[in-house]
Amino acid sequence: MRFGVLLLPNRSWPELTDAWRSLDGLSRLDSVWVADHLANPYRREQPWFDGWTCLTAMAQVTERARVGTLVSPMTFHNPARLAKAAVSVDHLSGGRLELAVGSGGSGFDQVLAQAEPGAPAERAPRFEAFVQRLEGLIVREDLQPRPVRGRIPLTIGGNSRAVLRIAARHADRWNTYVGWQLSPEEGRRLTAERNRYLDELCAASGRKVLRSALIGHSFVAETPFRSHDAFDEFVAAYEEAGIDELILYWPPEFAMPEGAVEPGLFERLFS
Repeated sequence: MRFGVLLLPNRSWPELTDAWRSLDGLSRLDSVWVADHLANPYRREQPWFDGWTCLTAMAQVTERARVGTLVSPMTFHNPARLAKAAVSVDHLSGGRLELAVGSGGSGFDQVLAQAEPGAPAERAPRFEAFVQRLEGLIVREDLQPRPVRGRIPLTIGGNSRAVLRIAARHADRWNTYVGWQLSPEEGRRLTAERNRYLDELCAASGRKVLRSALIGHSFVAETPFRSHDAFDEFVAAYEEAGIDELILYWPPEFAMPEGAVEPGLFERLFS
């Protein structure tokens, strides 16, 4: 199992840079991610920094972990601008960028960007066209420089069957946040069900797609940091559901019930 962490850009700049450096020093963490919205969808009164500005700074203050936004929505990103930013940050990080995109789930982002949400049936083809345009721009030989390792791994984020079909055709990684206010049993069941469907799609497309899950207590009421045994059970359950990578919110207390985090466990698990 791979592990990553997601930070919200709602802290002071010194707090963010200190956190990125500290997390980069935990050897069992493979990746560090930042959310990419125009504002906090749930707490609009909070300060909120731009995701790609954060990512640029993160690339400079880290040395080992792979870095990315989870995810950059088509809501307010132009594919040409995003492709240029991605290649630039890829070079800045020494080839550690993970490019993750989604169709856009925040209604507040849509309001701020004056973007039409569109019906789900309309949004899926628009999103696939966005992904195809992004891929095509990144591989163009007349756009220099090229990515450090020739290409940048692409993550497709989302839960719908339409998104799974797009992931099977284009992605290196599929990332799911599973749902909203689900029980652990329901979250694990849905994850396994979606992975079985993605297995069928990948068998047809011939692609191998890494399966990744972003787990937050508001999405699925998991409490993996309650104890070491709870963490082991949680990891085993998502492995059984077909997940290759777990991305967890930092700090571990984020949105957790009181008493659901054993002090110091996070550092012990990932050091």
